[in-house]
Amino acid sequence: MRRTLFCIALGTLSLLSQSAWAERSPQRAELQAVEACASAEQVAELQRELKLRLPELHFFRASRADSRAPDWQLFWVPAGRGECAVLLRTHELEHRATLGPDASAEQVREAASRLAWVITASRSAARDAAHQQGQTHATQVLARARQLSAARHTPPQPDALASTAARESAGAIARHTLQRARHLARTRQPPALATSTLPAALTTPTGPLRLGVVPGLSVGSSNPSLSLNIIGSHAHFEGAEVGLLNHLRERGAGAQMALGANWVDGSLHGVQMASLLNYAAEIQGAQLSPLVNISERQRGVQVGMVNVAGRLQGTQLGLVNVSEDASWPVGLVNIATAYPPRAFAHYALPGHLYAGVSMGGRRLRYLLQWSRALSGGIDALGGGLGLHLPFEGRPYFGDIALVPMLTQLNADVGLQTHLRALAGYRFSRRFALVAGPSFNYYRSSTSRGHAYGSPIALMEVRQSDGLYQLWVDLMVGVVF
Repeated sequence: MRRTLFCIALGTLSLLSQSAWAERSPQRAELQAVEACASAEQVAELQRELKLRLPELHFFRASRADSRAPDWQLFWVPAGRGECAVLLRTHELEHRATLGPDASAEQVREAASRLAWVITASRSAARDAAHQQGQTHATQVLARARQLSAARHTPPQPDALASTAARESAGAIARHTLQRARHLARTRQPPALATSTLPAALTTPTGPLRLGVVPGLSVGSSNPSLSLNIIGSHAHFEGAEVGLLNHLRERGAGAQMALGANWVDGSLHGVQMASLLNYAAEIQGAQLSPLVNISERQRGVQVGMVNVAGRLQGTQLGLVNVSEDASWPVGLVNIATAYPPRAFAHYALPGHLYAGVSMGGRRLRYLLQWSRALSGGIDALGGGLGLHLPFEGRPYFGDIALVPMLTQLNADVGLQTHLRALAGYRFSRRFALVAGPSFNYYRSSTSRGHAYGSPIALMEVRQSDGLYQLWVDLMVGVVF
């Protein structure tokens, strides 16, 4: 009997130590990445950051010779709309951390911190489940051992009384087991759950008002729905901040309105309105200022004289718009560093030459274009709008442009409306070939304007007050 109880105790201790052993044992991790989302250097950097936070992680490459499944699988893959994400998958969970192909070292570190937190929380939950399983097993083993001990020391009874004694013994064991279970339920503490520190703005009750004079000196609720500041600097807010200068150190939701400037070091979900300057490290919403708006990462709109953004999903409206990858900038000068100005030259059969430059955002482009009719030696100059259609991860693309151009025929002016739709193939970052049709409408104030028009027009009308032509060209060209 002692040997049996000793074996039972060893098995129980093994179950109870399962979580601690899992915590200390090495963890196998596999990281797979698509080239369109991450370079080899970015993959290595993400692995270094994860191992720095979780030293027990061991990254390996899956092979046929190694049939053991990894504890953690990570996939750096496209996530739609030109973005990428790192997927963390196990049998129990799936977590996604957005991480684009042009992610900086700081963004990689931030993603690694989130992934490490998820792995730690998952392992803590598994450890708590193993601990609870061990306690349950120990309780069952103890009840069984007592049952066996009682049966061993019970003297033999006559056959007539055997069934009655068995029922009484079973009833006693059941009552003892129930009492033991109630005792464990009263005394056992619930397992500690993996938790994260929430921002104070999410855990502190919201108050009605806070008055801020200078940073560190304020009166009222620590998390008000309305904050009135002369120079205010707070960690969190939910509601509205109104003042001369507003500074948010961590996270906020609502509106910042300043006579001077708004400044956010963390993230803001809402709107910034200032007469001089709006700045946000990260914002989901709008920045409105008659002068300058600056954001490092934004999803929304910037409206001001000068708008500067890093990663931007949205629109810029201003005199000067600068960003890393804005799609729809509207202004006089528009520059997206990921989509720099492009020079182009096209030849249109049967006899027009076009050249110029385009600049703007990822999709909306602004064109300045020159044209020459080779047969008549007449030049034209104009500007228009273009729509760029990139296919993420592919070398081909589409370009649609509408450009009005003016010609000078002595004292007479001609107007050409030029619409083209071209398909292109990019051989390198700075060289591509394009081809496609163009549709042209030309009107001259005199019939002598035929020197610029097409010799094979689909439609031509000559009148005493001018010339009207409609023709289609086949264009081929290059883009630098």
